[in-house]
Amino acid sequence: MKKIKMFGKMIPVFVLVLLGIGMVSAVVVNYLSNQVVANITVESPIELKIGTVYGELGNGPINFGNIVGGETIEFYVSTENKASVPITGTMWNIVSNPLGVTCDDFVSLTAASTIGNSATEGWYSFAPIGCVQGTDGYSVRLITTPTEIWQWSANHYDVAHVIATFKTNAVGTYTLTTYVKP
Repeated sequence: MKKIKMFGKMIPVFVLVLLGIGMVSAVVVNYLSNQVVANITVESPIELKIGTVYGELGNGPINFGNIVGGETIEFYVSTENKASVPITGTMWNIVSNPLGVTCDDFVSLTAASTIGNSATEGWYSFAPIGCVQGTDGYSVRLITTPTEIWQWSANHYDVAHVIATFKTNAVGTYTLTTYVKP
């Protein structure tokens, strides 16, 4: 067995050959195991906006100030499918009140909607909106379609005009939360 003197020690040649192969292999493995990375940010395809003036909708919240039982409020909610594919989901409209709320707190709940971004394109009515009592006594769910399933075509945009009239004995702070579930 042939040996070479290195660093003041005798080292067999086959050990040096193995070390050389190992270093070359490490370089090759490092080169072969190179990696690439792709970062993808995925956003919700449905965008909701709210406001008290048609055409001036934002992310909210909106505040109606103090109103008294028996009065009517009006607001607008826009729904936009930002995706280039159809979306199917359920629109949830939850009204809550820390003092408690029932469907009987409202004289009437109506809504009408237009497709597109102009009221001149014509309104179609949802009226009357259905109401389902929550199990907690502090919330109700407003139903906007008979099947509760919405289908938004690709790049669909609409605006709903909601009108709610409270009964004279309705009191407290009512909060409407709207969102879409797949």
